[in-house]
Amino acid sequence: MNRIVKDPTFTLDFLDKISHNGGGLRWECIQNEEAKRIIVQEYHEYLYGQELVVLNHKTCEYLIERLTVDRLLSSSSETVNLFDYFGEIIFDTAVTVLYGETFARSQPDIYSSCRTFEAVIGTMMLDIPFKSFFLRSTIRQRNQFIERFLDLKPNDDMSKLILARIESMANLDDGRVFNEWDRAGQHALLLWAAIINTGSLACWALVDLLLHHDALEAVNHELNTTVKNLTSLYNKETLDELRILDSCIHETMRRISPSVTQRQAGQNVIVTCTDGTQIGIRKNDIVVYPAILKHFDSEIYDHPYEYHYDRFIKQQSKVLPLILFGMGSRMCPGRYWAINKIKLFLAIVLIKLDIQLLMDDDYKQKMRTRLNFQLSNLFTNLGPHEKDKHQFRIRYSMKK
Repeated sequence: MNRIVKDPTFTLDFLDKISHNGGGLRWECIQNEEAKRIIVQEYHEYLYGQELVVLNHKTCEYLIERLTVDRLLSSSSETVNLFDYFGEIIFDTAVTVLYGETFARSQPDIYSSCRTFEAVIGTMMLDIPFKSFFLRSTIRQRNQFIERFLDLKPNDDMSKLILARIESMANLDDGRVFNEWDRAGQHALLLWAAIINTGSLACWALVDLLLHHDALEAVNHELNTTVKNLTSLYNKETLDELRILDSCIHETMRRISPSVTQRQAGQNVIVTCTDGTQIGIRKNDIVVYPAILKHFDSEIYDHPYEYHYDRFIKQQSKVLPLILFGMGSRMCPGRYWAINKIKLFLAIVLIKLDIQLLMDDDYKQKMRTRLNFQLSNLFTNLGPHEKDKHQFRIRYSMKK
């Protein structure tokens, strides 16, 4: 797959259909080369370096405030579904950090709207005749999420990435490249991409810690000895010192990562594999490589179906090939913020809350061997299967 990723014959142009069908953007703006260049430039300018520190800081502040407020409004202990409760908190964090508190407060039910958008976007990718007729209900559900961004205006509490995106779309060719709906669709897709898997991955990482007491004890000890002040948790130096927590996150992501590397052939081509096998690929064929094939390869990972919280510490001398955010030059530009967001969430939750997983013992044992996650959506990991959702209830309270 590495050869295919590096081969210019293979492209990701077919993913433009996500913008067209999923976001309702016109082909004229999707295929505008100057717009593509500016968007990539904005990602590299505002998702790395000092701007990443700013995003981490805002993420940390919001999570601390949100969990504190939620506890003040509740009784001594609460019983909730782990994925529902924390999934919404992580989503609200992304909305507030990227688009600002002003926008977030004006959209009280945006979480449920985004979940609906997430559920229908796969259907919107289908190439069927008379789509506007047969999928009119689906299109309406998609549009209801996009419409939330139609009146988006610059605000001081927005991230620099969003402010830059608003300005560039308004100014490119005097505003003639992106119309009003294109701009709203761009923002809807950006928010969706920012949270597409982060929430469920963070929740599964917490589930793994609650299932494995040795891992939980090791992480709690690391937090107690490393984090002197919760408000400075976002500092790069502090986050880098949380090596056990980082290893736990990567181990969970290895077990459930829905990452799929895809490339489309621009012409008929013959690919030679490392063992000499030659494979003929036709023009427009799409090559798909699910990361899970490598993540459960026993020649790469010892006991791949077991959870080893320190796997990525013990084998530091050997680079373990995790595929979490795609491959090549089109890797997810927000991958560093995504990992930091999960790390901040887990650290703050474990420091502030006592949590009990109310799961049947037999089901716990099953989960320790293999996380029973749902991967039925075209693009996302939506958490546990609906029939098993009741197994993920938790009882939590504020630590004294």
